[in-house]
Amino acid sequence: VPCFADVVNHVENADSSFRQSEFFLWSCNGETNVFFDNQSFSRISIDETRWEFYIDGDTLIQTEWDAEIDFPGVGRYEGALLANPGGTCGDTARLVVTIEEPINADFAIISDSCLAAPIQFEDLTDPNPYLMEQWTWYFGDGDSSLVQNPEHLYQEIGDYEVSLRVGTRYCDTITTKSISYFPAPTISSIIP
Repeated sequence: VPCFADVVNHVENADSSFRQSEFFLWSCNGETNVFFDNQSFSRISIDETRWEFYIDGDTLIQTEWDAEIDFPGVGRYEGALLANPGGTCGDTARLVVTIEEPINADFAIISDSCLAAPIQFEDLTDPNPYLMEQWTWYFGDGDSSLVQNPEHLYQEIGDYEVSLRVGTRYCDTITTKSISYFPAPTISSIIP
């Protein structure tokens, strides 16, 4: 009976993808405790499973069917799931786990909302906003922008909920702030 290893990673706020016998997992927002759900085929023919993770020069080994690993912090970690290691009916799935630094989306309004002019928005995301790869602004009036530091002209006065969604390739977050757009009326003068 042939054996195959297929690892499906279930981690809140993470994205996993598969390429041949390698599995990549991104844990967002600094979550270091990762649960691995072993979905290997032909379980009846698998007598032994071994999870190995290479952390700070040491090899952490777990022999349960599923594994839960508490990684030491932000970084990239490699490991493997071995089914029947050293046996004739064995297989290995390579694992790469990346623990991402938490993303704290933030922004500022850097123009005067009392003027009848476009409002300038500035991305203040932490860590460095230049590490981000995606920006989506929702201006609260049905318009949006994909620019990092956009400007937007509101067509009507009022209060608006502005949201900024920022992200890396695998992790994202969103923040929302209220702004008031009440430009002063323009002054007209009549010369007799």
